[in-house]
Parts: sequence; C-alpha cells; structure tokens
Amino acid sequence: MWNVVKTIGKVLAAWLGICGAFASLYAIRADITATAENIAFHKVLLATISKPTFIVGATCALPLIAFAIFTHLNLKARGHVSLRKFLRRLNPLVFGRVCIQLHRLEHLYQDMVHFIRDHRKEGGVFDRDDFKRHVYLFLTQCKYILDLSTGDDVAVHIKLFEHKKTDGKARIPLPKAILKAYVRAPSQRECILVEQQKLSPRESDEEFRIIRGNQGLASRMIERKDKLDNALYRHCSGYNHVFSDPEHFFLCNNIPRKARQGRFYSTSNNYHLYYRSAGVFLIHQHLQYGETVNHDPLWGLLIVDSFAVGVFEKFITKYLAGYMAHRLFDAFSFAEQIGAVGAQKGTT
Repeated sequence: MWNVVKTIGKVLAAWLGICGAFASLYAIRADITATAENIAFHKVLLATISKPTFIVGATCALPLIAFAIFTHLNLKARGHVSLRKFLRRLNPLVFGRVCIQLHRLEHLYQDMVHFIRDHRKEGGVFDRDDFKRHVYLFLTQCKYILDLSTGDDVAVHIKLFEHKKTDGKARIPLPKAILKAYVRAPSQRECILVEQQKLSPRESDEEFRIIRGNQGLASRMIERKDKLDNALYRHCSGYNHVFSDPEHFFLCNNIPRKARQGRFYSTSNNYHLYYRSAGVFLIHQHLQYGETVNHDPLWGLLIVDSFAVGVFEKFITKYLAGYMAHRLFDAFSFAEQIGAVGAQKGTT
C-alpha cells in the first residue's frame, strides 16, 4: 500500500513541476511582451494569468502543493528531511546560486591541481601547509554550497588514510589502515561557541579504523561496546556503512534517535556536541551500484555534518557531496601520478 502511495506521490510531484514550469513560462512571456510593446509589466501579467489555460494550471497546482506539504510532514515525523528544507528546494533562486558556486568550486579545484604540478619535484605535498590551505579553501566552498542547498549551517571535513599521504600506492589491508583527520571547514555555530569558550575545538588527533562486514554494523558494535570503548583506535558505524552499502554513502538526519535505536554507534569523543545530522562519502573513483570498494584507489572519506536535525535531502546531498568527493579524488590521484606523494625532498 505504501509503495502505491509513493508512486502516486511521484506522479503528482512531476505534475507539480510541470505546472510550475508552465507558470514560469507565462511570466517570462508577459515580461517579453511588456518590454517589446512598452506596456507596464503588471498589466500584461494580469492579462496573461487571466487566460483559462493558466487558471487551470494554477488550480491543479494548489492541491498538489498541499499534498507535497502533507507528505513531507509525514516524512519529517519519520526522521527524514524537514519541511523547511523541502520548501527551500522549490526556490529557483537557490538552484541558480548553487550552480554559480559550483563553477567557483571548479576554479578552486584547478588551483589545487596547479599547486600540485608546480611543487611535484619537492614531494610531500600533503604535509605542506600551503597545500592544506588550498584544500581548506576548497572545503570552505563546499560548505558554502551545502549551506545554500540545505538552508542550514554545516561543517565539511576530510579524513585520509595515513599511508596514502606518504605512499599513494601502498596496499595496506583496510582493517589495518589508519584513518585520521586532514583538513576541516567547521560550522559557523562551532566557530562562535569555540570563540566564546562554550565549546572545545573538535579533536583532530583521533585515529579511526574501519570494520568491514556484519561486525561493522552498529548493533554488532554495541555488543562489543566495552572492548571498542577501550580500544586504541576509534570506530564509527557510519564510516563502516559506506563500505557495505550498495550506494556507497551514509546519510542520517537524526543521529541521536538512531543511536537510541541501536542503529548508530561511535566511540569518537563527545561527537554529540558537534553534529546530529551527518553524511559520509568515499573519496574514490566512481562506483556502480553494488560494486565492491577497491581499497587501492581509496584515499579516505569526505564528511558533512550539522548540529541541526533533518538537514540533508538524500537526492541532492548524494550528488552534490558525491561530486565534491570525486573532485578531491581526482586532485589527490593526480598528486600520486606525478610523484608529489611521499617524503618532502626540499626545494629544488
């Protein structure tokens, strides 16, 4: 029954989009007519929207908007994206601004590539503060884009496998690989609270390891809680999830609830003070649905999070953050290809 309702909802949502586009075309037509004939725009627009076709389209759109709001109110109760975030998606100005900022992101990606090329003979590019500055600017732009698309305040950061920074071609078994924070663009909320000394800066020296298979599930991790809590390395079920999920990413809009339900578990210190919604994406080449993750080209994880609940809409975040992770993979792999990875050799 629920599948039938979802199918009807998709059809109605598609019709809503058609009605919206139809109304936009009429507004554009009115603007062009007003300009060409030197008539006040509001007079042409009133004449345009009085046409029967427009009235029928607008009348059809109203119940569909009501249906969409009702549907997303239910989704909100089920822990999905909030109604405010859904309504924000309908704003065409947000879409336009995101497209512009994505172009700016591409410029920052090119800056990273140029830096790597210019310093390839020196080696050790990943440990250079000036390269980290380029990565930070890239992540700051990622944060701005995600802030725009979600309508909320998010943080974006990278965790890299340590051996990849020193030897990009190393083949350490994934369960033994160490995952550590690299560069982070914090949320505005965190910056303000840290400045006011109401919150400690996020720890950057925690080292994580991945648990593959069923042992990496939150429920199995909770069963071994005493052992994991006292382990040398940290663990997070969200990080484990991206290696077993057929879509290769993790997204949760209400982590406290999932933790209470035994569906999320992390041994990271005080993580609940920093985020309640989070997404985790592989810094990896494109993978088909259900394809096994090959550890050789894997650099690490791109993580987006927010202290708010109900922030990330799955479809949009999947493609936006996924694209950002792919560009990071391209830049890091380029460093490996031209020999910029490894111990720093000094200037030449």
